[in-house]
Amino acid sequence: DRWIYDGSFARIQNLILGYSFPKSLVSKLKVSRARVFMNVQNLYTLTSYPFYDPEVKGTSADGGNFDVNAGLDVGSAPLPRTFMFGLNFGF
Repeated sequence: DRWIYDGSFARIQNLILGYSFPKSLVSKLKVSRARVFMNVQNLYTLTSYPFYDPEVKGTSADGGNFDVNAGLDVGSAPLPRTFMFGLNFGF
């Protein structure tokens, strides 16, 4: 029981927020539509697991070679959090 941890988790994997400007405002800019958006990947993982990622890798999906570390957390790297911002215009 020394190295057994609760691996349950909930993850916000992808979050997209956007705003489309009203036509009355964008018509002054001589465009048909305008939108601003933000996309965040790997925003947050809610867990009591003490290490980086509770989703342990290392199992073989094809049933081929046996992985000695299957089901063990052998020090995986944390998931990168990515922020993207953008503008969309229609002409």
